[in-house]
Amino acid sequence: MLIKTVAIYNRISRDNNESEDVLLNHRTITKRLCESKSYKYKLYEEIESGGKFEERKVLLQLLKDIAQGLYDGLVVVELSRIARDNLYSQMIAKVLEENDVPIITPSRIFNLNDESDRFMFDVSLTFI
Repeated sequence: MLIKTVAIYNRISRDNNESEDVLLNHRTITKRLCESKSYKYKLYEEIESGGKFEERKVLLQLLKDIAQGLYDGLVVVELSRIARDNLYSQMIAKVLEENDVPIITPSRIFNLNDESDRFMFDVSLTFI
């Protein structure tokens, strides 16, 4: 799969007392990753505080954009940035899988249509 255009999703949680500095650090890491791979990218960022899935407007817009075929990949600094709740993570994974959009982190790429990558994704989520 050729990856050219990606979405970067950065999220911090007010519930965990994460500061704007954390968001800035994550932005720097994910943008550098994209630039090192020559990916074109669009930033999606949100500050959330324990809200319900349906209240995460930025994430919902990102998922709509993925479903419309706008991106070849989703870049996050780590899997826990997608969702800490396993149910929400699986809902997000379903959209990514259906649209053949891998999750790209600084340490690896998770192709959710690949059985071993999907297993690693699911196992990784149990430790979040």
